[in-house]
Amino acid sequence: MIQLAIQREFSGHKGSLFAMKADDTEDFLYTAGDDKVVAKWHLDKDNHAEALLQTPSAIYAMALLESENCLAVGTRDGTFYLVDTLSKEVKATHRPFSDSVYEIGYDAENGRLWVLYAGGNLCILAVKTGEISHILPIAKENLRSLVFEKEKAFVGASDGNIYILDKNTLSPLRKMAAHDNSVFCLAVSPTNKWLFSGGRDAYMNVWDMKNDFLSVEKIPAHNFTLNHLVFSPDKQYFATASRDKTLKIWDADSLALLKVADYARFKSHTHSINRLIWLQKTNILISCGDDRRIIHWKIEK
Repeated sequence: MIQLAIQREFSGHKGSLFAMKADDTEDFLYTAGDDKVVAKWHLDKDNHAEALLQTPSAIYAMALLESENCLAVGTRDGTFYLVDTLSKEVKATHRPFSDSVYEIGYDAENGRLWVLYAGGNLCILAVKTGEISHILPIAKENLRSLVFEKEKAFVGASDGNIYILDKNTLSPLRKMAAHDNSVFCLAVSPTNKWLFSGGRDAYMNVWDMKNDFLSVEKIPAHNFTLNHLVFSPDKQYFATASRDKTLKIWDADSLALLKVADYARFKSHTHSINRLIWLQKTNILISCGDDRRIIHWKIEK
């Protein structure tokens, strides 16, 4: 049976946390949210952080461009920033829409950033020039989630659909009815066999990517919105985070629920858990949420 326990915590933010990224070396962690500050934490030091960026509006989304030493940041007022993680220099700023930025994805292969807006628009930014190259209307409602898989990009929207695009040409390929309402998170299994989607309806839906996206399972995974889903480094497990204040660990093959971490039993989060990162080298699972806490979970079999 899998075991988990709190290893340590980082604290210092003064508002809910909505975005979190870690670099590949696992030296630094970046967090941001309602207090309008991007904090850069040294993962080998307890509670040690520096302010990387201060914005006029709450921060909802981030993407890390390690090869460029840059962090992409999206805010509630629709502003998009590209900031140097070493010098803290803001290299580009755009505000094509006044709608909130809900997600940012980095397509390193094509040197592009995908910026998802609340108004249903997708903004493509060329990393080398820092300029907007495409603006594409995808849906009539908010764009909430994004994941890449080989030549495809999957975009989840508040209309309950998943929009599939060609990652290279940006051409629309398909629209899938997925949830009763917003698709808050998307993930591709490490074997590229299944596409996972999580929604405001609290369901976790699994789709067979090798069989025309046939529905595999529709699991009532949480009591409220399923906010995020990440896989373990050994590919055996995945974790889900929810507005119901719980963190859950699942078997990646059988989809069986293995562990539920809540405040009563594990001193977990007291409010919505919004983001997760499962570190590849140390096997540490990190969670953050509305209670402003950043919790490091030690996981053992």
